[in-house]
Amino acid sequence: MRRPVIGILVMVMVLVLVSGAAALAARPKVTIATYSNPRYEIMRDVLVPKWQAKHPDIELEVIIFPDFWNKMLILMGTEMAPDIIDTAGTYLFGHVIRNGAVDLAPYLAKDDYLSENLFWPGPWNEVRWPQPDGAGIYGLPYDTVGSMLWYNPTILANAGVNSPTAAWNLDTLRTAARKITQDQNGDGVIDIWGMVVDLTHLVFDPLVKAYGGNVLMPDRKSSGLDSPEAAAATRFLADLVLQDRAAAFGGSYFLDSKAGFQIHGSHYINNVRAKPELHWDVAPMPRGPVTWNAYGGSNMWEVVRRPNQDMAAIMTIMRELITLETLEAFWTSYAVPYSLPSVRALASQMRRPSQIQQVLMESVAFMTDADWSPDWATWQTAKRTALTPVMTGEKSVMDGLLEAKHQIDLVLDAAYEIGTDN
Repeated sequence: MRRPVIGILVMVMVLVLVSGAAALAARPKVTIATYSNPRYEIMRDVLVPKWQAKHPDIELEVIIFPDFWNKMLILMGTEMAPDIIDTAGTYLFGHVIRNGAVDLAPYLAKDDYLSENLFWPGPWNEVRWPQPDGAGIYGLPYDTVGSMLWYNPTILANAGVNSPTAAWNLDTLRTAARKITQDQNGDGVIDIWGMVVDLTHLVFDPLVKAYGGNVLMPDRKSSGLDSPEAAAATRFLADLVLQDRAAAFGGSYFLDSKAGFQIHGSHYINNVRAKPELHWDVAPMPRGPVTWNAYGGSNMWEVVRRPNQDMAAIMTIMRELITLETLEAFWTSYAVPYSLPSVRALASQMRRPSQIQQVLMESVAFMTDADWSPDWATWQTAKRTALTPVMTGEKSVMDGLLEAKHQIDLVLDAAYEIGTDN
């Protein structure tokens, strides 16, 4: 009788092992990719182990993927793509137009936690498609960076200029920049610049909007740079450089303590921290002739389309990615979380926000994104290339703007044509 009993026991053990292996094999896997080494380490060492214990039925993997901006265009839709990527509007709609991103709207409609009411309107609108008010939702924003006025209090004080306040407008800034600019030894070379300017989405684009113009039209399918408002904003920058000789066009003068002002993003703190001798502070963007405007752009989690995805498992992890614990772990000195409960909870824990966080919170009401659209980085480069001759005096303002509009429209036409083919 022993042999049959032993045989039965062996069969039971085999069945248990097989069923256990089958259960493990059936366990869905969710891969999260980030380009940020700090966020990678936080997820790998702190958050993912907690999530894995909380959701043992899901296999979790986090990877550092520093070059995925370029690789993702190839990996989308393949087994090699991660499920969730840490991205921004810079690239999001390039993925959408190529059918590489998952529309989250149907899943959010059935979710008790994730909803539009959890987010501020600005960042929520950043992930809509088609722009500006489409029904598709292609990401979950989790924090923002934004443009602000950086200044050197020592340089301002030496020139008899008061620190900027919320009452400043662009004319106030221009007057201050003129007063600060110095050729200290009379050799015809500027030693202290009033300001540093450029043509990026952090500087040029908010100025156009502050003058009442558009870089892209509201549907984001063509440029609006052929307008009187865009011309006035461009002339303001060009006059600072060419007429007033109060602003340097590009360069590291602010970081080298040789300029009083620079409009830049909150993430500029990474460069500023590398200069411990630099005296600095920040203020909100000055008001334009028509309105206030500052760039504000969200970091966001996007679900990349790939075969055989388990969307229930993915949405479970998406919920974890925007909890208070996660946002608090990721929150840095130059960003503000974009989940309303998280903002309130974190604000109550802080005795005093950093200067940068304070300015960001003061600026949220007039922040707009950088006209996120398909192949955004490509048309932004085309814009800067077309307008650079204006800043060097080689082209008129309108000639530069018309060329910029033409080049932007070429990029957008080609990008939207890709969308019609998918």
